[in-house]
Amino acid sequence: MMRKAQLLFVMTLAFNLWPKPAHATPAFARKYGVRCTVCHEAWPVLNDFGRQFRDNGYRMNLGEDDPPMTDPAYWPIYALASPQYRFDLLKSHDNKDLALLRSGQFQQGTFVLGAIGTVGAHASYLVIPLAVVNGQTVGFPAGWIRFNDIANTPWLNVKLGQNEPDLPFSRIRDLDMTSNSLVAYSYHTPGSVSQFDMANDEMGIEIMGHNRGSGTRYSVNAFNVGGSPAQNTKFNTPGTYGHVTHEFQFRNGPLTALEVGSFASYATWPRNLTQTPPGGLGTDNLKASEKYGGEVHAWFGQFALPIHANFTFIQGRDDKALVPGGVRDGLFNGGFAQVIANPKLPLIVFGRFDFVRNRDQSLPNASRDFHDQTGYTIGAKHTFEFTTRAEYALFVNYSWLRVKQGASDLTDTTRQVLSAGIHFAF
Repeated sequence: MMRKAQLLFVMTLAFNLWPKPAHATPAFARKYGVRCTVCHEAWPVLNDFGRQFRDNGYRMNLGEDDPPMTDPAYWPIYALASPQYRFDLLKSHDNKDLALLRSGQFQQGTFVLGAIGTVGAHASYLVIPLAVVNGQTVGFPAGWIRFNDIANTPWLNVKLGQNEPDLPFSRIRDLDMTSNSLVAYSYHTPGSVSQFDMANDEMGIEIMGHNRGSGTRYSVNAFNVGGSPAQNTKFNTPGTYGHVTHEFQFRNGPLTALEVGSFASYATWPRNLTQTPPGGLGTDNLKASEKYGGEVHAWFGQFALPIHANFTFIQGRDDKALVPGGVRDGLFNGGFAQVIANPKLPLIVFGRFDFVRNRDQSLPNASRDFHDQTGYTIGAKHTFEFTTRAEYALFVNYSWLRVKQGASDLTDTTRQVLSAGIHFAF
C-alpha cells in the first residue's frame, strides 16, 4: 500500500512539473531583418524593446505589417526544439534516505511548430498546431487573435483565444529547463482539489493597454479554468486575472531601470464532483482560489548586457470547501527571487530562489509547515548563433527543491534535476 501511495505521489509530481514550451521566434527576425538580440536580453527573456514590440501586437509600426507590404518570400512559421539529457532524483528523508525516483536518460525535450505574425495593421495572431513534450504529442495547445489599437489608441487591445496571462515573469520564456521552479504559480493549500495554475494557457478574452514606450501597462483576463470538470452553469468554471506595471528609467548611476507591478487572480473550481446534473454541478458548487501579489524588476548596467534582478511575492488563499475535511480557508505566502546576468553576449548565467510558506492550514491536524517548499536553481546558456534566420544554444541547468512532509509517510522530500542540451529555434 505504501509503495502504491509513493508511486501516485511521484506520478502527480511529475505531471505538475512537466516542462512547458518556450517561445522565442526568429520569424520576426526574418521579417524585419534584425538579429534576435534586438528583442531579447537573454534569449528567450525579452528586453525593453522586446516588451514594447510584444505590447504593440508584435509590430514595429514601420509600415511593414500590412500583407501587401510583406515580402512574398516571407512565411511566419517557426520551430523550436530542445533535445537534452536529464537526470532526475526524488528522495524521501527519514532515518534512512529512500529514493522514490531515479532516472537518467536522453529526452526529446520540447518541440513546437507554430506561426505568429500580423494580418494587417490592426490584427495579430499566434497558432501552435503541434507541440511534443518528451514524446507526448499535443494538438493545438495554443492559438489566439489580437485586435490592436482599437479606436486608434494603444490603451485598448483585445485578444481572443488560448494564451498565457501577463505574468510577473513568463513561464514560457523561462531560462530554467528543469521545470523545478516557479512553484508558487501552481501551488495550492494542501488538500485542495483545485488544479488551477496561474501560469497556464487559458481559453478566454484578454484586454490590455499601454502608453507610448510601454512604461505603463495593464492587462485583464476573463477565462474558463482549463481542465475543470464543472458543467451545467452559465459560465463554466470562471476565472479572472489582472496585472498592472510601471517602469522608471534612470540616466545616471548603476541602476538603469526599475519596474514595479501588482497582480491578482480569482479562479473557481467545483468542490464536490460526486453530485450529478441537473443542478448538481451548478454555480453554487464552485468555490474560489485566489492569488495576489507584487513584483519588482531592476536592471543594472548597460541595456545591451544588463544584470536583471526580479523579486515576486504571492499570497494565496483556497476556500475551505475546496479541501475535503477543511475547517478554515487555507492561506500561504510564496514567490521567487531571480538574477539574470550577461557577462558577455553569447553567455547567460542565472540563479533563482523559490519559496512557499503556509500560514493557515485548512486541514485541522496539519502542521503549519506541512508542504512548505524551498528551491534553488542555477543555470548557464551559451548561444552560438544570433542571426536573422535561426539561433541555437547550449544550456546546463541544475535545480533542488525540498517539500516539507511531502512523502506519503510524511517525511521530507527533495527533488534534484540536472538538465543539459541544445535549444534550437528557426
